[in-house]
Amino acid sequence: MSSFFTPRGARCRSTAPRHPASVRALSLSLLLGLSPLAGITPAALATPTQVAPDQPAQATPAQADPEQATPASPAAEENKPDNPVGMKLTSGTLNISEGGTVSVTTAPLSAEFRAKYTFYEFGIVERGENYLEPYYGNPLPEAQYGSKVAGLRAEGKAHDNPDGSVTFTLDIPKQWMMVPEGTLFDVVLTYYPSDKPDPHDYPYEDYRLTARIPLPTVRDPEPEQPTYRYNISAIDKPWQDTTLTVEGYHILPPNIVGGYDSQAYVTLYEADPATGKIMGRPVFSHVVPLTGNCLHHCTGFRNNYFGTKMTIPAGTLKPGRLYMIGIYGSNLPHPGEEEYSGSLLASVAQFLPVRSGQPSDNQPNPDQPVARPDLYIPYKRVNPYQEMNTLTARVSNLSKLTDGHYRFSVQATDDSGEPTGEKALEQVIPAEHLLNGSTDEKLNIPGSALNYEGSYGVVLEKVIPGKNGAADAVEQVTSEGLELFVSYTAEREAAVEWVKQQVLLDESKTVLSRRDVTVALYRLAGAPHVELPATSPYADVTPDDPDYAAIVWARQKGITFGWVDGKFHPEVNLSIASTVAFLYRYQRALTPASSPESSSLPSSPVPKSDTSDSSNVPEESPTRDSRSRVHWPEYERMDTAFWRESLWATQQIIWGYAEYYRGHGEDFSSDTVSSSEFSVMLYRMTHGGSRLK
Repeated sequence: MSSFFTPRGARCRSTAPRHPASVRALSLSLLLGLSPLAGITPAALATPTQVAPDQPAQATPAQADPEQATPASPAAEENKPDNPVGMKLTSGTLNISEGGTVSVTTAPLSAEFRAKYTFYEFGIVERGENYLEPYYGNPLPEAQYGSKVAGLRAEGKAHDNPDGSVTFTLDIPKQWMMVPEGTLFDVVLTYYPSDKPDPHDYPYEDYRLTARIPLPTVRDPEPEQPTYRYNISAIDKPWQDTTLTVEGYHILPPNIVGGYDSQAYVTLYEADPATGKIMGRPVFSHVVPLTGNCLHHCTGFRNNYFGTKMTIPAGTLKPGRLYMIGIYGSNLPHPGEEEYSGSLLASVAQFLPVRSGQPSDNQPNPDQPVARPDLYIPYKRVNPYQEMNTLTARVSNLSKLTDGHYRFSVQATDDSGEPTGEKALEQVIPAEHLLNGSTDEKLNIPGSALNYEGSYGVVLEKVIPGKNGAADAVEQVTSEGLELFVSYTAEREAAVEWVKQQVLLDESKTVLSRRDVTVALYRLAGAPHVELPATSPYADVTPDDPDYAAIVWARQKGITFGWVDGKFHPEVNLSIASTVAFLYRYQRALTPASSPESSSLPSSPVPKSDTSDSSNVPEESPTRDSRSRVHWPEYERMDTAFWRESLWATQQIIWGYAEYYRGHGEDFSSDTVSSSEFSVMLYRMTHGGSRLK
């Protein structure tokens, strides 16, 4: 079938004029001797009144009556004025949900008719409409489907019969109509006078004539929930490549990820068998084209249906595991783009069962592989913002060791999923736990140890002691990937909760003053003992001030010296840039090794204004992590106070995260700092920087 006529795009109606009766009616002289039409009189060949090109055709009684879903008898249909060539439907009722073949045969046609007319198109249209080939790239209406007769002849789907009749055939794919249920259809055949040009070349002088007969159709009801159908009932040999056909019904438009490209991803996830909750990253994905709502970009599936054949590589699925299937639109999400695994996945349902393929009745199975060690992590997410992450690692089919031991490690993994050797945990499996080659072990992973912004995996290792002082030999037996849960919202929530537990801020404050920030840093340092001067260094802070010790401590540590007017101004709001400067000086004061030139602070520093530049900031700030930080552009403004401290904050991943398309933007220009913003700064500073990229 010519793909040129495959329906796609937006629905549109034909605006071509009806053909006048004087052109449409066949000359009786061309039909004499044709038995199916022998009794037709000139009156019977009359056609409806011609309709002006800019006016729609008036519906005939048959077209206007919605109850006429069942056509009249074949003999009556082939003798109607709309069917001057005597077409008969030979294929029966079409199930438009399942597709099928539509075939018609004309009456025997005389040589004079064949000489005078040329067949042009054969197709299916809504009741009463004309079949129109699109001009200048305009799409066919969604209810039309067909092909040029010349193309059908080339495919062997339009052929002449010995009695002079012609048979036309169309193969209709599944779910090809995007029209309301109850729509009625016609089969149409168009032709034009042979002495006229091809209608496609002269679309504004259209000499086409149309013959039509009703096409009876049925339609299967669409499921109310996403439904997947497969050509197999289970995956019995997951250690081999598995090729299967998948059909999806009631598959609603998927979530577009990363821009439109008119394709979707059929995706498999492992799920917790107890809860059905998706775990970890996708284990398999397969691209299928989007076919519906394609005015500019396709955004869904035609009639909420797709069909595809896909091959799952050997070893991708594990026996006895539960898997879920669903759809992403246009791209798979990158880590961090989803609030949780599969949150953007649409039309989710349970996938086929994956069986071990064990032979029955102890019969040998040549395809059955030798049992291999299997590692299973029911819940695969780890959270760096959580104090402790507890995972269950289930391992089976381990061979006994005469020397050495097995152990688990939690390691950072690279982009290809290979362990990097950077470990957050090592845990030996006691030999007595492996008497039968299987065990369940609890792995406790501190969130603070997850300081790698990529991914992690649980690795099962075999350790053989080295001989004669040689290093131990470590062999990776198997591994399972983990998902590192990182998000802006989760980080901020963790920061606020951590500051609350540390009792660093007054919970009633939303916008922080110089007093609030100074006291918080004093408490963070452990509220150390301070030798308090009898006379306050600030005119507006008295020795009986409840926060006198914190304010004096901050001065002694070089964190703040107040303003040039000799006052501290404790209740004045602190700006973002000044807050960053406080943090920089705090870290230098309490960790002098990180800044050699500041290892000994002056005992009586010269007071400086907190709104001036800091000449004691090193020329080179500490270098940030070399891994990709696409949302942490280095601070570039050099015409503002504390620009060096601001640069330090971005390099240390403490402040400056900018993901504006999601509404997350941390700048340095605000005149105030909120309690949640300061909490994030403190949390990041004390936890090795943010995990956000």
